[in-house]
Amino acid sequence: MWVRYGGGEAVGTTVIYQGEKVKDNNKVVAYKTGGKFTQNISFDYVPGMKKSKLFLTFKAKVGKKEIQIPEIEIAQGTIVTATLANPSEIAGATGADAFQRVIQEKYEAAISFQIQRAELQKKALTTAEIAALQAQLLATQQADNKQIASLGIAAYASPDGPTDLNEKLAANRKKNTEGFLGKELKKSKIETTVDAKFIAEDWDGFQKLMENSNIQDKQVILRVLSVYTDPEQREREIKNLSVAFKSIADEILPQLRRSRLKLTVDVTGKSDAEIAKLAKEDAAKLTKKVRLLHRDGVSGNYSFLEVGISAGGFYYFDGERDTNNENWANLTSSVTADLGWHHFVITSSGTTDTLYVDGILQTSSTRTGASTTVTVHSIGRGYGSSSNNYGDFFKGFLSEFRIYSTALSLS
Repeated sequence: MWVRYGGGEAVGTTVIYQGEKVKDNNKVVAYKTGGKFTQNISFDYVPGMKKSKLFLTFKAKVGKKEIQIPEIEIAQGTIVTATLANPSEIAGATGADAFQRVIQEKYEAAISFQIQRAELQKKALTTAEIAALQAQLLATQQADNKQIASLGIAAYASPDGPTDLNEKLAANRKKNTEGFLGKELKKSKIETTVDAKFIAEDWDGFQKLMENSNIQDKQVILRVLSVYTDPEQREREIKNLSVAFKSIADEILPQLRRSRLKLTVDVTGKSDAEIAKLAKEDAAKLTKKVRLLHRDGVSGNYSFLEVGISAGGFYYFDGERDTNNENWANLTSSVTADLGWHHFVITSSGTTDTLYVDGILQTSSTRTGASTTVTVHSIGRGYGSSSNNYGDFFKGFLSEFRIYSTALSLS
């Protein structure tokens, strides 16, 4: 038996089998019944063996006659996982991350208008969108870590009718929307700048709505938009498609008679000092769980590996659960939670789980049963029933995640 790879080959130990009448001390194979034999051979690994093939060769000898039997390929490739990580040779490394202390949240709402009208209708001002925007403005005003980055208005007229009429409509819709928003800001005692503009004929919005519609002659209308640039020419060509234009007038144009309100909020996260203090004094206020590995399944039948921050502010390991919360272990370290990178190793041998943090043995625990066998896992995702799409995503960074088929030793 030997391994052949690019640049060389390695030959294993030769084993001799003999017939029943041969007088020697080798393994005997019965002539009529044959036999089964196990042969364990190892090879010193070299990098070239990542791509390799395993062969068997035979020589048969009867008396003085010797026959070379053609070689047989019995396997391709080599499992080299265990050689990829050697704690004594690998040094930790850190790099720039994408951390942002300040993130932005964006909110939008729309106010609809009647055809060729600029007055604000009560119905248009009491929609769920408007109520949500008003609530967010107030919440931003009251929050210590939130600030309005921008607040804008864009007023439109639909692309039907004379251009000069649409300009006046869009301008008046902008003016009336500004008045409404100004009153809302004053009511909530919010001081901010409002960036307002108007667009006489919203052809871009018209094109997007047409592309997503099922209107007859849709492609013909889109070709009109690409061929003609003059607004009045476009309108004439579209109105010539009388059947299609009726659908446009009923389904598309009413959506374009509107003002859009856009709010952008800057949200400032906790400082390093605040996070470190909470980790020690009130860790429950932090996102405690770091879900490293989760088995896809349903509630009551799942398994995971989880690192988190305990109530005392120390890193812990929890896992692995199966049906009815059996087979679980909880290991708490003596390493205080901070903002730096840490190296976690959890080994599982039989029913014993052991936790190492930064190469130092922390603790061990015995599970009630063997580990679960699963085929599909997700890294960095939470758990729950299939109906809630497994929330609780890990908001952080993971690096060098590996799973071994055997339990690693401290060395």
